[in-house]
Amino acid sequence: MERTFIILKPDCIQNGFVKDVVKLLKDPGWKCVYYKTLKTTRKIILEHYIEHKDKYFYNDLVDYITGKTVIIMVWEGKDIIKRSRKLITGTIRKIYAESVRKNVIHGSDSKESAEREINLWIK
Repeated sequence: MERTFIILKPDCIQNGFVKDVVKLLKDPGWKCVYYKTLKTTRKIILEHYIEHKDKYFYNDLVDYITGKTVIIMVWEGKDIIKRSRKLITGTIRKIYAESVRKNVIHGSDSKESAEREINLWIK
């Protein structure tokens, strides 16, 4: 059983998309094993997005998410990382994203990222 880490970003919450996005994630065989609403800190956001440090959108993304309310989740299921990334990039963001920065959702892109993100966010 594989696990992935999902963040519903501030624009998802502010625009009322949470129920719709979670509904799309409820694939047969997938299970949400952790769900928490919290306010982010600059420290955790800087560490979470460290791999994007040299990209043009990094500072805007960090500024946008820092101090805002997000929903963090851990989902598990067979091939969930690959399948959820396809759902996130191919469906959820196409329907709900406003821009690169306001793209509604984050999902781990590898087993290593999922493990790192879960350990970073959930103590």
